[in-house]
Amino acid sequence: MKHTFSYRPIVRGDPLLPVLDIELHGVNGTFTSILDSGASVSLFPRKLGLLLGVDYSRRADNFAECAHGDQIPCWRTEALVKIMTEEFRIPVFCTNLDNEPLLGREGFFERFIITFDEVKKEFILETR
Repeated sequence: MKHTFSYRPIVRGDPLLPVLDIELHGVNGTFTSILDSGASVSLFPRKLGLLLGVDYSRRADNFAECAHGDQIPCWRTEALVKIMTEEFRIPVFCTNLDNEPLLGREGFFERFIITFDEVKKEFILETR
């Protein structure tokens, strides 16, 4: 199955980005995530970490290094996500911040053939 998605802003007035609406198993509603080919693992904000059952009272077990070099403490967990008609588990680093959710490569990019078209501001997901 092949789907084409237009880039869109996360917040009105922001730049156009490759974003995808995802569902999390056991959580009502959808969440807009940035499809980030530069991220090795998915990175979710605190609000999603809490919904996934992350215990923020324990010490962070990982760190994510941002593009600008900062180290962000993270708690590793898994999420059962649904994208289009596909449902699968991905590893997730949850931050203690209010960042936008990022879909990284691990567990996600193996499932799809992904084509980014920066000129048309769209991307294509094709299931393998």
